[in-house]
Amino acid sequence: DNDSMPIGNGDIGLNVWTEPNGDLLILIAKSDAWSGNARLLKLGRVRLSFSPQTTDEFDSFTQTLRLQQGEIEIVATKQDLTRNIRVWVDAHRPAIHIQAESSLEQELSADLELWRTTKRELIDDEAHSAYGIHGGPSPIYVYPDTVLDTYNDKLVWYHRNEHSIWRNNLVHQSLGELSDRLKDPLLHRTMGAAIFGDGMQKTSPTTLQS
Repeated sequence: DNDSMPIGNGDIGLNVWTEPNGDLLILIAKSDAWSGNARLLKLGRVRLSFSPQTTDEFDSFTQTLRLQQGEIEIVATKQDLTRNIRVWVDAHRPAIHIQAESSLEQELSADLELWRTTKRELIDDEAHSAYGIHGGPSPIYVYPDTVLDTYNDKLVWYHRNEHSIWRNNLVHQSLGELSDRLKDPLLHRTMGAAIFGDGMQKTSPTTLQS
């Protein structure tokens, strides 16, 4: 997206942008989130929605990357509404912070948007993203994420590698004998996240509502 703004800290990177209706979207990356296909995954996308929504353009809108503070600040106004949002990644722990203030009372929802929902085969040009195994003898599959429905006040999801192309990769590169002496770095690697906020409750496995 041309309006996407990057920010990060530690091993977490974000792409942040705002849509015309005022929704704030955050695409989450982590530098060690390697899938069983040796693809560096995005963990997911989060959509923050405010209600009531604006039905047309804001009177004024700024989205500013403040490098010294390590944060993105978004300020939008529409008649009596002034909304101020700050987004930053913690320097001391793997956490993303979103702080929103509004001059008018509004409801807030956080929706988790995932695209790895079913098992499917990587084909054609997309198969190139499975590093080192493209052109090998075996089909390459993407496996779904898992969304937990355990908690009432947070969204929790993860991706766990129950399959790995590591050994097939070595065989494909004529290094198959190494697989008996080395440990698979991809198998059972697990990556995910949790979303929670003050006064927010879960209304579905992928939605928090204020």
